[in-house]
Amino acid sequence: MHRIQMCGWMIDGGIGTKKAIRMEISRRVRVYTTTSCGDCRRAKRFLDSWRVPYEEINIEETPGAAEFVVQANQGRRSVPTFQVADRVFACSPFDPETLARELNIPEAYSGLPARQGSRVYSWPC
Repeated sequence: MHRIQMCGWMIDGGIGTKKAIRMEISRRVRVYTTTSCGDCRRAKRFLDSWRVPYEEINIEETPGAAEFVVQANQGRRSVPTFQVADRVFACSPFDPETLARELNIPEAYSGLPARQGSRVYSWPC
């Protein structure tokens, strides 16, 4: 049995077994969305399925949020836009593999489905 700690989460590994254990989460994921955005709904479903904690900010309802998104995306009003620590990026059109890589969820971008349970993932340091 071996234990590896990686940037906010830990993997316990045995023969053919990997189990993520929640570690201290020190960074917040913010998702900038709009009410009618299908890509935003898909992105939130993805985050929920992998139990990634996030704060949703609707740019139609939050003062200054639309301006933040436009500034962060070189003049484009692209949603969903993600803020993870000091990094801001758009994921439109939504691509689960790209988001999984950005959030460092290796099982998601290696083609494995999300599993039920207490799996919580953090993001790169």
